[in-house]
Amino acid sequence: MKKKTLYTVLTLFFMSLIIILTLGIATHNTWINILDQYGFHILNIFSQKYAWFFAAITIWGAPKTILMMSIVIIIFLKTTRQQIFFSGTILTNLLLNNILKNIFQRPRPTLIHLVHANGFSFPSGHAMATTSFFLSLGIIYYQITKKKQLPFLFMIIAFTIILSRPILHVHYLSDVLAGTCLAISITLIWKLLCFENPLINSDSSNQKNLLSKSHSK
Repeated sequence: MKKKTLYTVLTLFFMSLIIILTLGIATHNTWINILDQYGFHILNIFSQKYAWFFAAITIWGAPKTILMMSIVIIIFLKTTRQQIFFSGTILTNLLLNNILKNIFQRPRPTLIHLVHANGFSFPSGHAMATTSFFLSLGIIYYQITKKKQLPFLFMIIAFTIILSRPILHVHYLSDVLAGTCLAISITLIWKLLCFENPLINSDSSNQKNLLSKSHSK
C-alpha cells in the first residue's frame, strides 16, 4: 500500500510539471523562453567540444530504435504481466508523442542543428522513448534481481541521451523536460496498473492457490 501511494504521488507530481510546461509553451510564456535560452547557454560547452560524442549516442534514443529494442526485450520477458507492462509503456509513449507533436506543432530551435532532425519539437520523442524504455527496463530488472546498480546505469544512459537533444540544438530544454516528465508519468501509471493493482494481484494469488491445491491432491 505504501508503494502504491508513493507511485501515485510521484505520478501526480510529474503530471503537474507536464501541465505547467505545456501551458507555458502553449501561451508562449516568457519564463519558457528564459528556460530554453538558459539551457542552450549552459549546454553550449558540450555543443562545442563534445558534439561528436552526443551525435553518436543520440541515435540510440530514436523512437524507431527504441521500438526495435523493445520488441527484443519483450520476447525474452518471462511473464505476461511484464510483457504487458513493457509493451504498454512503450506504445503509449510513442503514440502520445506523435499526437502531441501534431497538436502543438512547435517548430524546432532556429540554431544550427548539429544532427539531422525533422518534424515538430514538442515534446521530445527521444526523451519520451528513452525514458520509457530505460525506466521500464530498470523496474523489471529490479523486480527480478533486487539489485539497484544496473537500473542506476540505465538512468545515466537515458539522461545522457536526453541531454544530447538540446546539446545538438534539435530540441529546446523545455521539450526534453516535458517529454521526460510525461514518460515517467506514463510508466508509473502502467506500473500501478500491472504490478500494484489489487485485482490483478488477487487473481494471481488465487491461481497460485489453485495450482498448489491441485498438486497436493
